[in-house]
Amino acid sequence: MLDSTTWTNVEREQFPYYFNRREKRKKELLAHWSKIEKEWDDELAQIQTELPKSPKEAEQK
Repeated sequence: MLDSTTWTNVEREQFPYYFNRREKRKKELLAHWSKIEKEWDDELAQIQTELPKSPKEAEQK
């Protein structure tokens, strides 16, 4: 019920604290997820652009 997408503006005005806090938390979570996605993208790009090593090079390490 609280997370219903059918809230009207009147209902939002009745409970401004709840909705403002919820919107703020949603923005925080989206910012956090965008950082995680960027790190994943960077890591995948690094893996995909790294050339496979020959067996001799792997033995030296």
